[in-house]
Amino acid sequence: MAHISLHTHFVFSTKERAPQITEQWRERLYAYIGGIVRNADCRLIDAGGMSDHIHLLIGMHQSIAPADLMRLVKSNSSGWVHEDIKAPFEWQKKYGAFSVSKSGLDAVIHYINTQEEHHRTMTFQEEYLELLKRHEIDYDPRYVFECSDYCGRPVISTPKPRHEIPAFKPERPHAFKPRSGTTHLSRGAAASR
Repeated sequence: MAHISLHTHFVFSTKERAPQITEQWRERLYAYIGGIVRNADCRLIDAGGMSDHIHLLIGMHQSIAPADLMRLVKSNSSGWVHEDIKAPFEWQKKYGAFSVSKSGLDAVIHYINTQEEHHRTMTFQEEYLELLKRHEIDYDPRYVFECSDYCGRPVISTPKPRHEIPAFKPERPHAFKPRSGTTHLSRGAAASR
């Protein structure tokens, strides 16, 4: 039997950060997402957000990848909005997934529940970039957000062709370094040399 404690703070916005999530049905959306999460053998610990984005704190099950869970949440919840709320609605394709330790759950719950307070002084874009920095996630600001004319900024999510993407160069001084005398090869690979 595996003993697993996996908690993830997911953050994503509506397409082009359009303010589509209204207070009239926001709590129903969270409840619906809770059902999607339960059906995936996970647990929605908390949900919150603003009219243009959502935060989900989820206790993950070891059998589902974050990308698969987000695909289920986004496709099913947007379908629910179309059918039950009768409103046009889309989520952005991208999302952030940030690991949370058991000891950090209360702080993340507080953060999610005080979204209105945060956004009196900070935009979603600023908040999201701050989360990326806090979790030491490398990013290119030109490609973080999907945006068109609605956002009031130039389109910044046009992907570069693969051959133009520069090679990844780790910059972190605390990157993994094997202990001396160890090798990255498995015993079988080392023995076959």
